[in-house]
Amino acid sequence: MINSDNEECPRAYFDTVALYTYCIPEKDDLKYIFENVYKQMNEKNNFGKYVADLQLCWKGLAIMAAVTLLISIVYIFLLKWITKPLLYISMVLILSAFCLLGGWCWMQRLKYDPETETKNY
Repeated sequence: MINSDNEECPRAYFDTVALYTYCIPEKDDLKYIFENVYKQMNEKNNFGKYVADLQLCWKGLAIMAAVTLLISIVYIFLLKWITKPLLYISMVLILSAFCLLGGWCWMQRLKYDPETETKNY
């Protein structure tokens, strides 16, 4: 991009011309560049196949996008009623689990002799 620091287009692999402060390829080179890029992408990754597949299955993709949006709206709507009970149930379960763990540790304390366990790593 041309700015106060760069008054000319930076070096590129093809001839460029300044247009509205951007460096774009010249008309003659543009067609050649796109053909080469498409050819290279098609040879290595079968890019043309992927584009053709997208053209064939656009309806399925549109339906999946709409269904995803609908499921998200329903899920957010249901969170109004599900969030509070889920939060309180999880808090009670965590509290009871810590109480039970503390009680179990309290009952197990007599099994360990403090004198033999002081430096038993």
